[in-house]
Order: sequence, then structure tokens, then C-alpha cells
Amino acid sequence: MKDLEIHFDGGRIRCSSAEARQRRESLGSGITTIPCDGRSNLDPILMSFFEQVICSSSTLVDNSLYNPYRYLILPMALESQGLYHATLAIAANTLKLSDSKYSLPALEHHSRALGHLRALLSHDSWGEKELDEMLGLVLMLCWFDISDNSRPSWVAHLNGFQDLSRTRQERPGRSIHSQELASFFDRYFAFHLVLARTAFRVNETNYQPMPPPTNLLQSPDTIDPYMGFSHSLLLLINQIAGLAWKPADEIKSMRATDVLPLRRRLEGLEQVLPSQCEDPNTEWNMMRTAVLPLWPLFLAGCCAFEEEERVKVMQLFEELEGIHRFGNVAPAMEVIKMVWRQKDLSVQDERKREKSRPIEMSIDYQNEARFSWEHAMSMLGGWKLSLT
Repeated sequence: MKDLEIHFDGGRIRCSSAEARQRRESLGSGITTIPCDGRSNLDPILMSFFEQVICSSSTLVDNSLYNPYRYLILPMALESQGLYHATLAIAANTLKLSDSKYSLPALEHHSRALGHLRALLSHDSWGEKELDEMLGLVLMLCWFDISDNSRPSWVAHLNGFQDLSRTRQERPGRSIHSQELASFFDRYFAFHLVLARTAFRVNETNYQPMPPPTNLLQSPDTIDPYMGFSHSLLLLINQIAGLAWKPADEIKSMRATDVLPLRRRLEGLEQVLPSQCEDPNTEWNMMRTAVLPLWPLFLAGCCAFEEEERVKVMQLFEELEGIHRFGNVAPAMEVIKMVWRQKDLSVQDERKREKSRPIEMSIDYQNEARFSWEHAMSMLGGWKLSLT
């Protein structure tokens, strides 16, 4: 993804009550409505859990400007049969982490959501609302697979998400609600793609540059409560990942002038709190903010080799589990533990390995797996960890 440029539509459109009412009416007019029959007794419990627990823990600031799941996706789930089942599938999939009785409902709702998406894709043509519904469905199915121990199929959904996004961008005359959805969809795709590039090798031929930004009302240095950091930092992460995955011969020939500007920008970056943010100086908010983003905690854990550091990482993961029990947290911890085991074995058996077998075998394997966590995921069966 050498020339990838990621842009963000950072503007949150403030609208009057009349505009909000018009948006709700337009939302319901073109999306498949949910039939009253075929619902189970668990459905209200699952919907309540999604609204009260999952939506609340999916962003640092829970209001109409900064929580797209509660204020954009959830209203669609109350009108769309496919999104309704996808929402319940995610709720059941999260609850099954502590209660196995939700395993079957998770599979059933996931199957229905997937079937609804297939039915929509089979149509000869799509309008604005059908495209929004399909994008929302693919996003939720991607989220489901991430929450299901980061199943590798989430990457396939991300590929499909971009294909639909390109089709959606060609359609003019979008409503306010559709514009807000488009902004969130673009951020979702960029966030997941960039962090995927830090975890494993991404087939870069599948992805195309994002379109130029529109209605960019916020500074790119403002922290996005959905991501947990600013768009400027995400762009830097993407550029650094691009350098890190270069072929070995290109890395050897890399000059300081290729790296130092990125380092200076990273060190000079000052991220700004969003305007409607709670007091960040309270102890609870500092702890919550410190452990909420999975990505930096994962990288810190992979680099923690002293016992004291590892204990601290484990404590932070416990805090993270307490904030949101999403299914990608446990796999991330498993990868870190595998990194630790491989490091410990390497230290203990280094002399023995040098005497018993050629060192070239180890070198070749490490060249195949560029980073310790990539090697660990390969050892665990080819995982595709999502760190979002």
C-alpha cells in the first residue's frame, strides 16, 4: 500500500429537531422492516444488552456526536431485519463469553443476518438506503467475527466493505443520515485496515486509496473517541507500517531521511481532546482511557520481557476485560503469552540450538515472520488478530 492516503470525513453534522425527525422518517421508508413473528424470548434481553452495555463501552464519549453505534447503527437495527439479527448476534456472542447458553442464539442470528445480506446482494440494483443497509450489515458481520476470537473471516468482510463503499460513493444526493453513516463507514474501514497492517501481512492489492475528505470540520489532531486516538496518529501508524513491511533488501537500503521525518512528526504530535469530553483528569477516566485502546497495550505486552512488566500487562488486560468483554481481547492475550513463551525458550535454549541444528533454519523462519507477534499468530494456527 505504498501510495495509500487515508482521509477522514471528520465532521459531525448538527441538526435541528425537525431535521432529526426527517432523518428518522427517511430511515424507515426504505429499509426492510422487522416482522413481528419469529422472535425468541431472548431477543429483548440481547437488544437491551447491546444498547446498555456494548454501545456504552464502544467509544470513549457516549453521546450523539461520538457514539455511532448507539445513534446511527442501533436505529437502523430497529428497522432492518438483517441489522436486527446482526445486532442480536453480536450481543449473544459477547454474552456467551460468560454463559454458554447464548452460543446457539449467536449462531442463529448470525446465520439470519448473513442470509439477509446475500438476499440484498442478489438484487439487480440498489438505492441509497439499500446500500447503507448492506454496508451496515457488512460492518456488523465484520464486528461479529472480530468478537468471535478474531476469526480470520473478518478480513474477507473488510474487503467486501471497501467494494461496497466504492459503489456507495458513486451515488449522489445523500440524506443527512446517509452522510453521517458514510463518515462512520470510512473511519471504520481506515481504522481496521491500518491496525490490521500492524498485526499481519495484508494483501495490499485488494485496497485502493480513499477519496478526498469532505466537510472536515475537526482538526485531524483531535482524538476520535471511537478509535481512541487522532486521525493524525492513525496516518502516522499507517506510514510506519508501510515502511516496516517493505522487503528485506529495501529495508537494508533505507536511509535515515526515510525514517527521521516520521519520527519527528510522531514525537511532535499533540493530540487534542474532543470538545464534549468528560474531565480527563479524574482517576477513573485516566484508568479507563489508559486501558481502552487494545492496540498499544498489545504492542507493549509483546515487548514486555521482565516479570514485573508482564504482571503489569496482565493487570491492564484484566482492566480491559472489565470495561468491555469483547472476543478479540482474549486472543490478543494468547498471542502475547505465545510471544513470551517463544522469547523465554529462545533465551534458555540458545546455546543448545546452535549446537544441534543450523542457525539458518531459525533465520529463514524469522524472515518469513517479520515480527514476534506475527510468528506467534502463525504458531497458533494462522490467526488474523484485530487490535481495534
